[in-house]
Amino acid sequence: ADPSLPGSYQVDSLTYGWGKKKPRPLFGPGVDILTSAVDGSSFLDGWDKLSGKLRCHYWKMGPDSLALKGEVWYPQGAGPFPLVLMVHGNHLDRDYSDPGYAYLGRHFASHGIIALTVDENFLNGAWSDFSSGLETETDCRAWLLLKHLELWREWNSSDSSFFFEKVDMDRIVLIGHSRGGEAVSVAACFNELPFYPDNAKQLFDFNFGIRGIAAIAPVDGQYWPGGIATPVDNVNYFTIHGSMDGDARSFDGQRQMRRVRFTDSSYHFAAGLYLHGANHGQFNQSWGLFDNGYPENMLLNRRAIIPVEQQEKVALVYLTSFVKESIFPGSGYLSLFRDYR
Repeated sequence: ADPSLPGSYQVDSLTYGWGKKKPRPLFGPGVDILTSAVDGSSFLDGWDKLSGKLRCHYWKMGPDSLALKGEVWYPQGAGPFPLVLMVHGNHLDRDYSDPGYAYLGRHFASHGIIALTVDENFLNGAWSDFSSGLETETDCRAWLLLKHLELWREWNSSDSSFFFEKVDMDRIVLIGHSRGGEAVSVAACFNELPFYPDNAKQLFDFNFGIRGIAAIAPVDGQYWPGGIATPVDNVNYFTIHGSMDGDARSFDGQRQMRRVRFTDSSYHFAAGLYLHGANHGQFNQSWGLFDNGYPENMLLNRRAIIPVEQQEKVALVYLTSFVKESIFPGSGYLSLFRDYR
């Protein structure tokens, strides 16, 4: 079946977050599920000086009080359903990036998959970074994804939770875009480790059932765990990159793809797709046609970029196929990754 067509499930949505009205009412007092902040100070540098104070003032948080916020689309039914987390990359922090994957979230839910887009905008660049900005935040982006999964593990096991026994925690896929595309690889690495490779006092106990990671126009090498290129073992891997990408100019996903190793007895696959005419931003409905900010964006040759409908169609086809082959091997889409024709 055409994986870009809607599935048979009816879809509902909800939000979870810390319940503060500012700066984003979406995760304010009317949020459906309240969450607590987490201490990410071990993973962040540069949240200080004047730029850090301004970041705290706007986001109402510091590195030791990072919010866990997300928008969820879920299929109606008893479940348990697989889980997909989607995370954005770097963009102007106040031009929120997470809503740009709603088209994917609704689509996955219609196919019987719980999908959520994670808000990590508070780690993005800001106009107030004129003195200094965050440094080495990619590892924090990855760690936060795993802290979100801890929430889902707790909700799935609590009989007072809306999602009690509705989530298949052994069938998880992570999808990231740009810096988020590197973050999902780092998250898959952290998921298997007993401690943070740059500070062994920071203990890890994740071990989630991550079956696949997909990287949309990712960067690579902005963070090296323990001083080595990020290793990824025994998960499916897919990466996609556009030939008209005006931001991530090189197909960095290929570098990560070559480092993926399969050492267990299960069947896994790694694949990459280079998409002629696609840019960086049209995979995210909030980013769109312009891969650079003003005035640099006026120098981009935008006429050579394919229509957004075509770019989103390719994303729907390949990401849905990848998710299905990862959570339910043998779904019938593997040949699409061997040969795009």
